[in-house]
Amino acid sequence: MRDLSVGLAEEGLRETFSDIETLVLECRFRDCQHGSEPGCAVQSAIVAGDLDERQLSNYFKLQREDQRLTETIAQKDERTRAFSKQVRNHLKDTSIQGTDKFRGSERASDPNGSF
Repeated sequence: MRDLSVGLAEEGLRETFSDIETLVLECRFRDCQHGSEPGCAVQSAIVAGDLDERQLSNYFKLQREDQRLTETIAQKDERTRAFSKQVRNHLKDTSIQGTDKFRGSERASDPNGSF
């Protein structure tokens, strides 16, 4: 049943944004991210007023949502591990910085210079 809904979502995305899907095929580079790359047909259409920027934003948003719905358990686990690692590193960096500041203030207030 899930496979059916995923297939319908992909088809719906293509139908709803058929104008963008057509423009994507006209981009100069196959791996175009439709941002600032030269020869991007999507960005040219926005500049020319043929495509609304909000529509492109919605297209990207729905693509990300579809990708999250279709990713495997292993891919979800990898994404979660990567995020957890970022959080741990951030907490580690901030706690080290806080410890250094604390130690520095102890030294300044200790008249004997010892701990």
